[in-house]
Parts: sequence; structure tokens; C-alpha cells
Amino acid sequence: MLEPDAGSSHTLVDSAFRDKGYQWIINQVERKTTAALDVHKKYLDDDVQHDVKLFHGGDVVDAARNRIVLTNLDVFADCLWDTLTESAATPMWRIQFPQRLEEVDAATCYTQVSVVDGISPGHPLVMNVLLRLVRVSVDRQVIVLRSIAEDAKFPLPHQSIAFSVSLVAVAVLRYTHSKNKTSCTNRVDIDALVHLFLAGCSIGVIVAMLIEMVLTLVALGCFLAVDNGDVLGQIERYRAEHPGNGTSAGDILAHIRVRHSFSIFLTLSFMAFIVAGTVEESVKAWLVLRRPCRPCCSTYCDHLSRTSDVPMEPSLQSRDSVVQTSPRQVVLGFVVVGCGFSTMENALYAFLAPSLAMQLWTAAIRSAVATPLHMICASLTGMHLVLQLPQNPPTTRSRWDVLRAIAPAMLLHGVYDLQAFLFTFWLEVDDGSVMSLSASVLCLVVGGLYLNYLRGRIQWDDVYHAVPSVEDAADCRASATTLV
Repeated sequence: MLEPDAGSSHTLVDSAFRDKGYQWIINQVERKTTAALDVHKKYLDDDVQHDVKLFHGGDVVDAARNRIVLTNLDVFADCLWDTLTESAATPMWRIQFPQRLEEVDAATCYTQVSVVDGISPGHPLVMNVLLRLVRVSVDRQVIVLRSIAEDAKFPLPHQSIAFSVSLVAVAVLRYTHSKNKTSCTNRVDIDALVHLFLAGCSIGVIVAMLIEMVLTLVALGCFLAVDNGDVLGQIERYRAEHPGNGTSAGDILAHIRVRHSFSIFLTLSFMAFIVAGTVEESVKAWLVLRRPCRPCCSTYCDHLSRTSDVPMEPSLQSRDSVVQTSPRQVVLGFVVVGCGFSTMENALYAFLAPSLAMQLWTAAIRSAVATPLHMICASLTGMHLVLQLPQNPPTTRSRWDVLRAIAPAMLLHGVYDLQAFLFTFWLEVDDGSVMSLSASVLCLVVGGLYLNYLRGRIQWDDVYHAVPSVEDAADCRASATTLV
């Protein structure tokens, strides 16, 4: 109860001052919001209680609950308002709203509530209730209500018990990031990004390695089928020239000279665009879109109630089962997957180097070049998907649409790897590594310029439906505190 004399209730008379009476009653309850929150903190402190807790104090019973609901603040407040002003039913009881007695304004409603069998079987409990939805600020909204015991215009039936209730429900927006506190679309789910990074480090690298091993064997088989005479002849000549030593596989491969033929160029192109570009970019997109590591992508979802451990407001489920997400969250999800994938790939390449100096050199070069490439390619996929969302809702998007979104990343990744293969296996020049590094930087510059072009086309403040086939939570959190 919000008022010091908790057992009392308000009375409305049928007069010309009725509107002022509504306003006076609401103001009395609304002013007790701070006191109600103090009482609530005494009951629950900062613990999240998903179940309603009852506290008895003399002839007063307080019902308190503090919970977190993953949804937009405005959506949550509107749904809670609908719950309090529309008919509702539970397995234990039913509340009927046969009519709204008066609708004072868009945010103030006077209604009659009938709790079936509220007094005893066959005897309902009837109350007149005045409600107000108060939008305090962008990150706080309050709903207050007060039962009216006597009303000359809308009289209550004679009842054997008197029931008085006051309620304040405070919805407070809790930010998942300290910046950008003005818009839901500007915040990101840090937990989801961490999970995606770990997924890129582990599952992404493992899946890509397995697929690339199979495709590499296919490419080598085709290569040997075409140029087996030349390659096998070089191997035999090398063994004949070094009968006593130097016959390890690494030494032999280092002394093989691949002839400049169209079949070899096709093999290198296959390794660059298919084995590396297509496989790795597809795996990164799959990690975000198909979510093999539940609950890794805890931001991108269609239905909150499927995966979240936080109960969802029933009225939210019935209101709109499709949760919305922001372009920023989608793109960042792809970026961290690419970063995680590159981190583990760089570590593997560094450990394969023969000496400590080469390990440090490999790690430094790949961190400066390969990591930005993976992040740029993943960002291209994310931005293309975001640009598709307004025209192509998730329910109608096909695999072809997703492939079109990944294609630019595949192309950039393939060109990057092809130039590296050409300078390593094709062009016999003294400064091949310098030329390859220069070409790699050029790929990064071109990719960065195209990325900046896509960034300018995206409406970052818009809210889109989630990425297709992803079933997790939206990136805005509202905390609801209720004291009756």
C-alpha cells in the first residue's frame, strides 16, 4: 500500500469537479512513488525476484516483485498497460474488464474489474480502478493505480468484504553499455559479442579447417592429375641429387618449381576463392545466422521465450512474437566473429613457424594484415544483410539472398589469398614478400573504402527485424519493479 492510512480508499462523487477528482487521486498516488520504491528496496533490495512475494503488515498485504525483461522499454510499458486495462485469465483466476467506465485521456483510464469467485464461489469481487501511465523520461516510465471504494456515477454492488488497492509499477531502462543512453538501437549486448568471439575462435576454426582439408585434397588431386609428370619428375631428380640427406617432405616441397600453366593458375584460384574465401566467410556467417553454439548469439532472435532464461511477459508474447534488433548489433556480431576466427588462425600459423623469431614475425604480420582482412570481410557480410532487411523480411529471405550478402566478402578474401599464392608460388622475384605485403595492404584499403560506402547507406538509428534464422534476445533491457 502506498498511503500511510493504507486501509482507506477514495470516493468519487458525480459532480462538475469529477475530472479534478481524477487528477487529485492520481497525483496523491504518484507522489508516493519514491516511498513505494523505498519500501520495495527494504523487501527485496537489489535481488531479482521473478515470482511475486507477499509481505504482511497488520491489515495490509504488500505484493512485491523485481524482475528483468529483455525488451524495449516503450513496448514493455505499453504491454503492461494493456495487461492492466484489458481482459486477462490465468489457470488460477480470471479478471474481467467488462467495460472502461471512462477514458479520461490517452494515459488515464477508469475501469471496473471483476475477479470471478473473488469473494467465494459464485460471488465475484468487483472494484472500480483508476489508472495512469506516466512517461517520466526516456529511461523511466511509471504506471500507478488506485481503487475507488465509492462512486455515485458508477456504484459498486453490495459486497461482504472491502478491498482497497494501490499500485506503482516502475519500469527502468538498464543499459548494457555506458554510452549512447538515448536510443535503444545504440546499445549492444556485450555478452552476445563475447560468445560470438569465442565461437569464432573455436567452432569456426575447427569447421573451416575440416572443410578446407577436404577441398585441398580435391584440389591437389586435380593438380597432380594434370601435372603429375612434371612434379614427380622433380621429386625423383631431387632424391637422386641428395641420396644421403635432405629427403624430408618439407625440403622436397621447398625445391619444387611449379610451371606456369593455366591449370596451375586455376588450382591456385580454387584454393584462394573456394577453399579460403568461400569456406571461411560462409562459416563466419553461419556462426551468426545459424547459431550452432547455443546460447552464443544471445542478441539475434525471433522468439525470446525459446532460449532466454529470463521469463517473458505473457502480454509481450501475444503482442508481437518477433523481437527487433539494431543494425549496429548485427554488424558488430559479424565483426567479432571475424576477429575471433582470425585470432585463432594467427596463433596456429605462428606455432607452425620453425623458430621463435619466425613465430613472432608471423604473429606480428598476420595481426597487422590478416586480422583486419577477416574483420572487414565479416563486416561486409553484416552490412549487406542489414541493407537487405527493409526490403527482404526474414520470413521471405532465401539462401540466395544470404549468398548475395556474403559474395563481396568472398571476392575480397579470394583476391587477397590469390595474390599471396601468386607471389609465393608463381612469381620468382627477390622481393616477392614485399610485393605481396603491398598487395595485401591494397586489398585492405579497397575493402575499407567499400565498407565506408556501405556504412553511409545504413540507417543506424532504425530498428530492424532480427537476422534470419537467429533465435535469441533483443538488445534492450527493461527492469520492472512493482509494489502493490
